[in-house]
Amino acid sequence: MAEYTGVCIICGGEFIKRRNAQVCGVECRTVWQAWRKAGAYCPLPRPCVVCDSVFKPYTGKTGVKTSNKGGFYAELACSDKCTVWYQQSIRVGAVCPLPRKCQWCEKVFCPKKGKSGTVRGAWDAKFCCVGCRRKGNNNGKSAKQGQCFRCGERFTYFQNVEQKECSSCYARRREKALARKSVRVVYPKVCTECNTVSVQSFKPKKDYVCRPCEFTRSCKQCGIRYSKLYGNYKMLYCSPYCKDVEQAAARKAREKVHRRKYGSNNTQRAKQYGVEWERVIVNKVFERDNWTCQICGRKTPKSLRGTHKHNAPEIDHRVPLSKGGPHTYSNTQCACRKCNMNKGNKNERGQMPLFEIA
Repeated sequence: MAEYTGVCIICGGEFIKRRNAQVCGVECRTVWQAWRKAGAYCPLPRPCVVCDSVFKPYTGKTGVKTSNKGGFYAELACSDKCTVWYQQSIRVGAVCPLPRKCQWCEKVFCPKKGKSGTVRGAWDAKFCCVGCRRKGNNNGKSAKQGQCFRCGERFTYFQNVEQKECSSCYARRREKALARKSVRVVYPKVCTECNTVSVQSFKPKKDYVCRPCEFTRSCKQCGIRYSKLYGNYKMLYCSPYCKDVEQAAARKAREKVHRRKYGSNNTQRAKQYGVEWERVIVNKVFERDNWTCQICGRKTPKSLRGTHKHNAPEIDHRVPLSKGGPHTYSNTQCACRKCNMNKGNKNERGQMPLFEIA
């Protein structure tokens, strides 16, 4: 394991540090603990472990001016900045970097910490800033000659990648680009929901919806706007009542189209198909058949007339009107709803009636 040297905070002598030891031996540790317990300060001036400037440390308990980020680290570093650098050097397990001269401008500087929040990458810092680092690094490289493809002048560059444009042409091109960016072009956009007009710096979409309308929607029935954040996101109505009203209106419209196309009753259907017809009273047909299904023989009670029960009585044509059958008493019979639905428009010419045809 690597050994690091430290400076005793009591006697100022160097010693081999183990963990976070601050004193060199038992005697100095006893004196240091007594001073801290009594609230006194160490009277011995000492050099800062970071910048080597001589200072007189304080414990911060006697009311005198001391470091804001103190503790026992304030007895080793002269200022808050040096205290932070020393604490970071302890975390990474290295010696705190000392001020040094820049190799390009010969300015004295203290290495800065890196992006990770530590000073791990600052121990071998040679330059004070990015500009000096670029100049110093380029000074060691071989200069390359190039010819600008815009103005034709020859120029010198140090980059490893081949350059085809001189610095003056690049600066002019950069200025023109910034000038074009300074001229703002706006495009109008209209919300498809509320028809509000606004502007933006790029072309809007065809079906643009503004922010308030994005979370609300107009009811398809009453037109009132409601929130889409709660309940079914694909809901088109503000309430179940509006949904029922809209569905009832759509059902009536479909029935109207169906009546127009196929007729509202059997007489109109017979006229539309062009077959023989006569006025048929449905209850007479049911009474003639004794309220019994003529296909399966099941009883069809009168109380179930107009319901959706399987044994509800309905009028049926033995030969369907769509197949040329007439709408007469001889071609009609009582049938239960189940048999009538299963039969459909099938041609049942061979069906035998269960009653005597007069």
